[in-house]
Amino acid sequence: IAVAALSSSFTVAAKDHWNMAYQQGVLEFHAVNKPTGAAITFSCKAPEEKFDTVDYQVFIDYKGKTYSTDTDNGDYPTVTLEGQQYVIGNSNAGMSNWRGLFESLRDTDAKTISFQVEGKTPVFTLPVDSLKALAIELKDDECFK
Repeated sequence: IAVAALSSSFTVAAKDHWNMAYQQGVLEFHAVNKPTGAAITFSCKAPEEKFDTVDYQVFIDYKGKTYSTDTDNGDYPTVTLEGQQYVIGNSNAGMSNWRGLFESLRDTDAKTISFQVEGKTPVFTLPVDSLKALAIELKDDECFK
């Protein structure tokens, strides 16, 4: 997947259920867990101006409900990689966890990544290989530094 070839819109199917898309300045990674029907989307828009911040989002669709970084009730999406939990909320801590997750993805030996909502045990797990490859390839992108 050549990031340098980004146009105004593209979608690339990746193995292990992960897809990457870039449209209108927003980069997304998306995957569906077929047995549960649950879905995860990582979305990021790099800053357009020097002092802007990264606009990141995580959405988990599970049992007809969407959990996101913008929730008002604190039920933020949680990602677990090698036993480390990353709560991705819309805050400074959430941004730190976002960056920490993608940094950890680049170095992980894990085979899977898990996702939780409402503080529950993992609601679904997906292979991590192609997500790791995307994190490595995009390491210099403003969204993932």
